[in-house]
Amino acid sequence: MKIFSKRILSLLLCAVLTVSAFAAGAAKSAAGAAEPIPVIYVRGMSSGIYVLDEDGSPRRVDDVLQTDSVIKFFTDNKDMFLKSVATQDWSDFCDAVIEFMTETYKDLVLGPDGLPENGSYSGFGFDDNVVRDRMYNYTGLETFYYDYDWRLDPLDNMDRLREYVETVLRVTGSSEYAVCGRCEGACLALAYYETFKDERMKQLCFFASAAKGADIVGEAFSGNLRVDADSLERMAYESDLGINFAITEDYTFTDESLDKLLKIAGDVYGLDIVCWAVNNVYEQIAGRITPESLRASYGSFPGMWAMCEDKYYEQAKKLVFGGVEDEYAGLIEKIDNYHYNIMNRADEILLDASENGVRVTNITKYGRQAYPVSRRSDEPSDNICRVNCASFGAKTAKVGETFDDDYLREAVKSGKAGYISPDICIDASACLFPKTTWFVKNLAHGDFPEEANAFIEHIINTPGLTVKNDPAYPQYMFFNEETREIVPYDAGELKNRMDIINEQLKNDFMRKIKRLFFPVFKAITFITKLLIPRARV
Repeated sequence: MKIFSKRILSLLLCAVLTVSAFAAGAAKSAAGAAEPIPVIYVRGMSSGIYVLDEDGSPRRVDDVLQTDSVIKFFTDNKDMFLKSVATQDWSDFCDAVIEFMTETYKDLVLGPDGLPENGSYSGFGFDDNVVRDRMYNYTGLETFYYDYDWRLDPLDNMDRLREYVETVLRVTGSSEYAVCGRCEGACLALAYYETFKDERMKQLCFFASAAKGADIVGEAFSGNLRVDADSLERMAYESDLGINFAITEDYTFTDESLDKLLKIAGDVYGLDIVCWAVNNVYEQIAGRITPESLRASYGSFPGMWAMCEDKYYEQAKKLVFGGVEDEYAGLIEKIDNYHYNIMNRADEILLDASENGVRVTNITKYGRQAYPVSRRSDEPSDNICRVNCASFGAKTAKVGETFDDDYLREAVKSGKAGYISPDICIDASACLFPKTTWFVKNLAHGDFPEEANAFIEHIINTPGLTVKNDPAYPQYMFFNEETREIVPYDAGELKNRMDIINEQLKNDFMRKIKRLFFPVFKAITFITKLLIPRARV
């Protein structure tokens, strides 16, 4: 009897499951949903670069300046630095910086044609078995991630990326795919569509995109860096620097101590004076220190030039390659080709993709302080990429400010008010694709939490999703660091550190008084600059 009962229960269970499956399938079909397609996730500067040592063994090369090495450089050369400050003769210091950059990047630097001369290569490799292993053991957006030699011209990476796409399609059996590019990977994604115009590509997604430039690249390459006092202060306030240094037995210098020190310095123009002094020297030595330093490092990477905004491009080329154009003709040809045929045609390329049936989506991060060496650090950013560039056109208010009443009235009149962010500082109606461009506040450029990956994957794999047709995924989202969730942004309930800092500084009594005397400060610094002898380099 028990066996019979179990069989009856089993048959009933099978019947229920069959009916449920049929009903679910019918509902899925009615909703117009589709099976997820493989997403080729082209990452940023993630791939390790390797060189072969004399014994033939591969060695990974650090791809960025290490904090410890920079501190050691200034510690070892502090006497030279102080002497330069006192005498305004910066020639020895410039030579030391150039030598330091040359030594640091000797294994990474590319030749005058923009290609490796020392056999260095990306450590990313794949074949059918590697891709099959990922398909069974990886989850989400990272399943089919793609890394590459980020130093190279994006166009020099196209054939390898094409090979990877074909491998994924072969292993998965899929006839369609999506491409998602983040940071420099967005440059490759843009170039990939333009190069192949593959009808099997159904979606093109951008995440923290540098396809239209990253300010710090263009400004550094063109000698236009500038340390901004307000931005420096904001970044110190919002960052957990981890300072915990014992001054005496009874006193420890911490982040909180630094915040108080910066507050006092900011109130009395102390930060402004320091930044002015640094900027004054930089302006005079940039022409000496920038070209050789960059040709020995990042300036030899076409991949970095791909993120040089058009505003700075020609000036940067003139500074970095002035006088050595013939030697670097191969590299210049590469970067010109990408800049003028891909970056400067980005909008045209994406509109063409959309017209050819490719769904174009974008996820832009914001709510973080731009690095304080950028001249446009007063514009909303994710630390590296300004919202305007990363979103392909959004209009923005200055950091800590909002659109004025006239702007808002005009937005209401034109029917575009629904595209303005809850914190009233971003207008997405000006984006190239306003209905499929999302913004996530409180995510820095280098933050890629699983929650963000899941959010992107949902956008890619939900056919027909726009910023207007699902209240759970409106145009403006917020990353809650405590709960690790990405939720609809409510400006009244959700604030990040930048919001709090900007509010405090805006309402600070001393800052209001300080603004009244700012024209006097500017006049004094201008006169001082005329009187100080020019730096010698």
